[in-house]
Parts: sequence; C-alpha cells; structure tokens
Amino acid sequence: MPKDIRLLPLTIRQWYIGDGSLIYPKNSRPYILLCTKGFNISDVKFLIKKLIKLKFKATRELYQNRIHISTNSTEQFLKYIGNCPVE
Repeated sequence: MPKDIRLLPLTIRQWYIGDGSLIYPKNSRPYILLCTKGFNISDVKFLIKKLIKLKFKATRELYQNRIHISTNSTEQFLKYIGNCPVE
C-alpha cells in the first residue's frame, strides 16, 4: 500500500464501485462496506485513519477485515464520492 495514497472522491468512488456495498439491514439504517479482505491489517488500519481524517466514521470488521462506514456517515460518504457513472 503506497503511504502517499490520496483518498480523493474519484479514488474512493472507483473503490466503492469495484469492491464496496451499500447494505440495507432489516430494521436498521443502511451502511457501507468496503472490501479489504486481501489487504493486511496494518494497511486496513492505515486506510481507516485516512477515512477518519475525511470525517467519516469508519471501523474495521475484525472477522472479515473489511471497512465499515457507519450509518451516520453513509450519506456524507455518498455525497463525497459523487454520482455513480453507471447505473
């Protein structure tokens, strides 16, 4: 993982489109998952710190090593990355 990576809206949008999901649980509000199963734990923690600097509430799901964007940050996250270029 390059330590100088910049999480720009386009960068995160491509990541989300390629390996993310908007999850709609029953009886709860939606949240976002970014799949990072192939990443080592230190790289996932590094990315989470970068997302937190962008003011997203992000945590690591321990059992799947994925990044969880809180329901409280979901709308802000989607606004940050902008409109999806595909349907």
